[in-house]
Amino acid sequence: MSIDEFVCNPAEESTEMEVLSAEDLLSDVCDAALVGSAQYASDDETDEEEAPINPLDALTATDRVNAIRSVIFMLSEHPDVDLKAMEGLRTLQQRAREQLRVERESAFTQTSIRGFFSVV
Repeated sequence: MSIDEFVCNPAEESTEMEVLSAEDLLSDVCDAALVGSAQYASDDETDEEEAPINPLDALTATDRVNAIRSVIFMLSEHPDVDLKAMEGLRTLQQRAREQLRVERESAFTQTSIRGFFSVV
């Protein structure tokens, strides 16, 4: 079939549009038809349930620092917290702060480089 032969709505065919009354539109039948036509069909081979999800990928360094800080504050309110747990959290907090500092410095460096080349 060539593209010249393809006609979406040929004039010789009688084309009718479906007309629904207000009662039909408000009935459950239309809801089911709408839901059925609005279903999302994914082209992916994997299902959403099978896809690996890593919530840490969505966290920024600022979010990580804030999360560690809130855990440290919660643990400091409990008198039976072991010193080892606090030491590990403080090490984790230092690493997260260092990562945040590196991210901020790299953004500042990129801005400085762009500013230098835009002036020249």
